[in-house]
Amino acid sequence: MVNTVLGYLGLYNKKANIVFLGLDNAGKTALLHVLKNDRVTQTRPTIHPHSEELKMGNLKLNTYGLGGHETARKIWKDYFPAVHAILFLVDSVDVNRFPEAKEELEKILATPELVNIPIAILGNKIDMAGSVSVEELKEARKNFSQEKISQEELTKIEDQEIKRLIQKEEELGLTAVTDGEFRRSWWHLDFLWGLNGVAKYDYKESYKFHGAKTRTDNAELSGKIAYNPDHPFFDAFKFVKANVKNAVAKQTIPSPTLLFRDNRSDNWPNFYDNKKDYLDDLATAYNKTIQHFYDLGCRYIQIDDTTWAFLISKLNETQNDPKEHEKYVQIAEDSVYVINKSLEKLPDDLTVATHICRGNFKSTFLFSGGYEPIAKYLSQLNYDRFFLEYDSDRAGDLKPIKQIWNNRDNVTIVLGLITSKNGQLENPDTITTRIKEATQLVPLNNLALSTQCGFASTEEGNILSEADQWKKIKFVVKIANNIWKSF
Repeated sequence: MVNTVLGYLGLYNKKANIVFLGLDNAGKTALLHVLKNDRVTQTRPTIHPHSEELKMGNLKLNTYGLGGHETARKIWKDYFPAVHAILFLVDSVDVNRFPEAKEELEKILATPELVNIPIAILGNKIDMAGSVSVEELKEARKNFSQEKISQEELTKIEDQEIKRLIQKEEELGLTAVTDGEFRRSWWHLDFLWGLNGVAKYDYKESYKFHGAKTRTDNAELSGKIAYNPDHPFFDAFKFVKANVKNAVAKQTIPSPTLLFRDNRSDNWPNFYDNKKDYLDDLATAYNKTIQHFYDLGCRYIQIDDTTWAFLISKLNETQNDPKEHEKYVQIAEDSVYVINKSLEKLPDDLTVATHICRGNFKSTFLFSGGYEPIAKYLSQLNYDRFFLEYDSDRAGDLKPIKQIWNNRDNVTIVLGLITSKNGQLENPDTITTRIKEATQLVPLNNLALSTQCGFASTEEGNILSEADQWKKIKFVVKIANNIWKSF
């Protein structure tokens, strides 16, 4: 991270004077010790200014740590004439002092002699529970500068956080890692908007989550749907691939069936003479997209799908209304057709998984019901892995996994027994018992374990801390190692 900041400040291959500023207890002295000694040490708050000479490769730095208490701040300006760059540290846990930090930073930004001096803002302790989020720090930077962050600046922030995420995922032993979907606002819409023939519009109503309201973005057809060779997700994957060391770089995209709901395909007759032509174009667009991910080095794609949970609810609701029921049967059949056509003639060494989700927004949900109404359709899908939610009673019992697996030796049923909606850890004995129950239906070597969903499906996130999320991941890895390594 330090090298990234020095590059941002333009200080490679230079001799430079850097001043470390921030409120008292922000971590200025601690950071200096880390840079000099490459280890974390317990330090006392700075009372008097002190300097350190640092050598990092060919880079020679004179660093100055200035006290952050109110009296010490009065001498900050004395160091400005000879400074080449400023690092301003913010204690990410001490949220109550953000206004005070903001006030001091605004004074620095308003200093005429610093107008051409690069300033970097670092969030200290951001990995601790209770720390401010990356998004809040980004918003704070907007307020500090009183200007909107450019796309280039936003990308730099995303790059930094994605690198940190990938490193942590690999450290915990995950064999397939993602970018956390950090470049997206929505888990599904950002991808759909990137296809040719799909446009963004204001839906003017919230999606119907239980206990929460969403933003009103949506997607609709704007022409014949087609593959986009310049889809932004391709560059996003290339970044992940370039930064993974030992794990498989995994790509997630929404299912094509997401266009079958929420009025997204209502206007297909404006562009097609018949429904089959529309479905074929949609499948072709997805097939070419997946193939291009493969060409970029992707060997593991996960297709996330909430439409099947939507169909569970609708097929149950309409059991006594044959005409209405048939409408949802048709959506299910169209879904099988488009998904399987999307997967035709893909390389044998590409793993394609799906995640059947009941909705995940601010730890709430959209749909309820067991898998019985859709099991026969899922059993026809040519996926290699099925991630199934099983963290609550809303998912029903395990019996349908036998039909979904359908005696296919190459198919894995991944049991989502660990909730991602809150930070409480489940009883490991309970998880082990449910896995043993599942082995009565599907062989253990065709089973796996995961969280029930990701930790956030939109930029709003769920109601658990980053520390809670890593605890959940460690919990899954530990149980899986105990069960499958002894198999």
